[in-house]
Amino acid sequence: MNKVTQTTIIIAAALLMAAEPAWAYLDPGTGSLILQSLIAGIAGLLVVGRLYWAKLKSFLAAAFSQSGTEPAVEKPSDDERENKGSELP
Repeated sequence: MNKVTQTTIIIAAALLMAAEPAWAYLDPGTGSLILQSLIAGIAGLLVVGRLYWAKLKSFLAAAFSQSGTEPAVEKPSDDERENKGSELP
């Protein structure tokens, strides 16, 4: 642990131990704000997860595949294989 991190932890611990109660009033709007923030955070995580799902899925498939080095290649269908030789030059 470097000196800056150690100093930061010591200062944060000292400030937390010196905290006194604020005796503040929390109105009903505060609970609503906390709930709204929680819902927004979950929605944001779902959107980010949806955006990166394909990348994560392909990464995990490559990591756990049997060969491990071959990229996923789409195999040609039977129709494509049959028609390949009949094309005109």
